[in-house]
Parts: sequence; C-alpha cells; structure tokens
Amino acid sequence: MEKLRPEDPKAVMPYAKRLLQLSGFRQDTEQLGTRIYLNLFIFVAAILVPKVCFPYPDTEAMIRGLSELIFFTNIFVGLFCFIAQHRHYRELLNTIESFVNIVYHTSSQQPESLSERTLIKLNVKINQISVVYCYYVAVAAFAYWIAPCVITYLSIHKEQDIAGNGTMHAIQYYPNLEESFYWLDNRTSVRGYAVLSVVAFITFIFAVYSQTTKLLTILSTINDLATTGTTISRQMYEFQWERHRPAVQKMVAMVIVRGQARLRITAWGIIPIDLELFAKVVKTSYTVLLVLKDFI
Repeated sequence: MEKLRPEDPKAVMPYAKRLLQLSGFRQDTEQLGTRIYLNLFIFVAAILVPKVCFPYPDTEAMIRGLSELIFFTNIFVGLFCFIAQHRHYRELLNTIESFVNIVYHTSSQQPESLSERTLIKLNVKINQISVVYCYYVAVAAFAYWIAPCVITYLSIHKEQDIAGNGTMHAIQYYPNLEESFYWLDNRTSVRGYAVLSVVAFITFIFAVYSQTTKLLTILSTINDLATTGTTISRQMYEFQWERHRPAVQKMVAMVIVRGQARLRITAWGIIPIDLELFAKVVKTSYTVLLVLKDFI
C-alpha cells in the first residue's frame, strides 16, 4: 500500500522513479534493462496482432476494436519511446538533484530554511497527487474490466436457470477487449470468453502501469516546465528589486523577461506537448468514435 507522504521528503520524484525501475530504468547507469520488452510483447501479442490480423463480426465491432488499438498504441508505444530516449530524462533528473542539493545545504542539526520547507511541501504534494492518480487509474481500469465480466456471467447464470439441463442459446457476451483473440472462440464460448478475460486483465495491468508512468514522468514534468518560468518571473518581481543598484535591476529585468517566455517541449519543433494537447487528443478521439458509430 503506497503512502501519500514519501519516506524521504527531500528525494527527487521518488514515486516516478520507482515506476520507471519496473521498466529497467536506472538513474545511476545508462544501461537499459530488458523489462520494457515484456511490456512491448504484451502489446503486440494481446492487442496489435489480434486486432489487425483477425476479423471482426461486424462494422461496429471493427470501429470499437480500431479505437481500442489507437488508445493502447498511444499508451504502450508512448512509454516504450520514452524509455528508449532515457538519456534526456536522466540528465533532467541529475539537474534537479543538483539543484536540490544546493538548496538542502544545511545540516540535520540546523533548522530548515524557507526554501527547504517550500521544496519539501512541493515534493510531498507531488507524491500525494501521483499516488492518488495511480489509485484512480487502477480503479477505473478494474471497473472497465469487471463490468463486462459481471454482465456476461449474469447472462450465463440467467440462461442456465431458463435452459436447465438443455442447451443455452441466448447468452449475450460482452468482451473486455473488442477483438477475435487468435483462433479462440471468445464470442460464443464461455471457456473462450474466460480465457480472453484473463488476457484482458493482464493487459489492463500493463496498460495502467504504462499510462501512469508516462503521465507522471512526461506530462507532469512538461507541466512543471510550463509553470516554472512564470513562477520565477513573478518571484523576481516581488523581491523588491527597486531597492538595489542599477546593475542588479538590469539583471532582474532580464530574468523577468526570460521567465515570461513559456518553457515548453515540442514535437519536431512545431507542436507543443502539454496536458492541454493530451486532453484535446482524448476529446477528439472520443468525438471521432461517436461520429463513426452514428454512420453504422
């Protein structure tokens, strides 16, 4: 059970680094472990091949299956690409730790300074948000997985009561994943449906891990970069710069001007990547899905 408060309040992004370690990422070495390939194998074997190489029963199922393919591709492949470019993130972590070491220069016997208390408070808040978000994603994924199972098994139980010892015909199957899982009969067979449910459960576990790791390590860092410049600019303006000599005032003015320019990470130097873009992608994808369903 993860605690909302980190064990070491001065540690740099401990929760995100623990998640990355599950993929073989280590901050102290540039060698990347092979665990990330297990994550990629789950995606290829359980999502990509069944949804691309095996047929769908109708057009509506095909649209749902392709929508799930796009969604899971964004999750799994996005994390794999991030882990593959781990050197840049390691440099960022090293830079943050260097800054933290400068701030935490006081010994354990001395009282904490204002800057130390501010960073500790911020670190605890980040850890709390990270843990709560992980719980939220895990609960949402479990609900998304368990709901079709419950409805399907209720349908099976109801049909058993009606048919008695006879043959059951009117069972309505609600798949966890819209796909034909290789040559398994998961649409009309109880055993096949149970096997697909187990596979879907394993897939959802890896998807939850990939999604939380990607958001906590990439988008949260990008969001912090976007707000850091504005925060520095505002704090520099509020430190009574008008009481200092002209040389200091010029330096402060340069920092304020530079801080007002928003820090951001872009794709190919054109598209800014941030939480707003992520929300737009999710919203647009859902809108396209609804439009396609209206044409069925």
